[in-house]
Amino acid sequence: SQDSSIIGGCVNEIYNSCSSTVIGGNENCIEYFSCGSSILGGYSNRICYDSCSSAIVGGYDNSVEDSSCFSAVIAGCENCISCCSTRSVIIGGDENEICGQFIFCYTGAPYFGYNSCQTRVCNSVIIGGNDHDILNEAHDSAIIAGDNNCIKGCVDLGNYVPGIGWQGQYYRDTRRSAIIGGRDNVIDQSYDSVIMSSCAYYYYNTVKKSRGSSIISHYAYIGAQIYNSDNSVIVGGSSFYGFIRDSEDSAIIAGLDNCMCCSYQSTIVGGRNNLIYEGIKNAIVGGANNCIRLYSDYASIIGGIGNRICNYSDCSTIIGGDYNEISYSSDGSSIIGGNSNEISCSSFYSSIIGGESHVISYSSRCAGIFGGRNVTISDSPGSSTFGSLNSCIIGSTQSIIIGGDDLKIINTDNIVLIPALTTATFSSSATFNKWRLGTTKATVGATLKTTQYVEVQINGSIVKLAVIN
Repeated sequence: SQDSSIIGGCVNEIYNSCSSTVIGGNENCIEYFSCGSSILGGYSNRICYDSCSSAIVGGYDNSVEDSSCFSAVIAGCENCISCCSTRSVIIGGDENEICGQFIFCYTGAPYFGYNSCQTRVCNSVIIGGNDHDILNEAHDSAIIAGDNNCIKGCVDLGNYVPGIGWQGQYYRDTRRSAIIGGRDNVIDQSYDSVIMSSCAYYYYNTVKKSRGSSIISHYAYIGAQIYNSDNSVIVGGSSFYGFIRDSEDSAIIAGLDNCMCCSYQSTIVGGRNNLIYEGIKNAIVGGANNCIRLYSDYASIIGGIGNRICNYSDCSTIIGGDYNEISYSSDGSSIIGGNSNEISCSSFYSSIIGGESHVISYSSRCAGIFGGRNVTISDSPGSSTFGSLNSCIIGSTQSIIIGGDDLKIINTDNIVLIPALTTATFSSSATFNKWRLGTTKATVGATLKTTQYVEVQINGSIVKLAVIN
């Protein structure tokens, strides 16, 4: 231990480590080729096994070991930097660790071979907190405060190829990531990612294989997860088990138990138990148990309960209501309010506004149902109903039902069905002068009121249906 010094303290030791220094403290040691290292005070601290130019300042039972050069532990208890973790620092806290790992893999009969590698950690920091880990190829990363948080990478040792050896070894590292506060959080194989002020009760909040992704201020019972989803974020809210999987550039903001899978550039804001699955640029805002799934792109659900857009229904919208559905290639369609309404089967650009138990289906493009209950429009492009009950339009293009109950237009194009029509004008006294089509009256001595009439064409002749006095 040439050019080394021990100044003060009790039972301190320097062994086989040149140009090293121990100042004060008790039972501290520098040993086994850890040249140029220092321990200042504290109790039972150690620098050992080729950990050159490293330092420990104060604290209890801290260590820098196993080729962890240019590293430091400052204060705290039972903190450790080991296994080729160079240029790393732990400040305060207890039972924190920055550590690489020796990995061994064995193949059995008939080849009986093995493969191994040494992972490392560089330029990483832990400040305060308890039981944190930065492990295995996690570089340039930091954990600040909190409890039981972890940043890590891994190594895939590949496969054994007879006659060639081990092939396909691949380092899956984590770089420039951080966990700030919170409990039971993990960043795994993810660049430029952040978990902040989040807690998991039973398992872990996890960002895995996701570049530039974040979980911020989220509480989870089982654990929230961002997996294989670059530039995605979970902000606020809570979950039993919420997640973003295989969904780049996506976000879940607030709410409870919302989930997203295979949906690029999509968003869920608030609400509960909402799901976006297999789509692009979709959005759910509020509500509960709403779902956009199965390749319905550019779709949105705003509020309501149990609403669904699915099966290739692009650019469609549901606003409010409950248990409404747009499905099966009904692009550009919308449902506003109401209960148990459905647009399906290539009914493009169709709408249902209000009402209950309505159906637009079978290529009824540009169709509409407005109010009423239990109305069906099937195979009838451009057809509509207004305020009707238990009625249907089937196989009829550009036909209309206004009002009424149990009315039917079947295989008849361009027709308007009105069970009873009352029109009115305002008199000078602001009362209604009403008249009704179809009401008979003797014409002898009657006066024709030419300002109120309906003009119709019958067999090529113009007929005026007029009010008489």
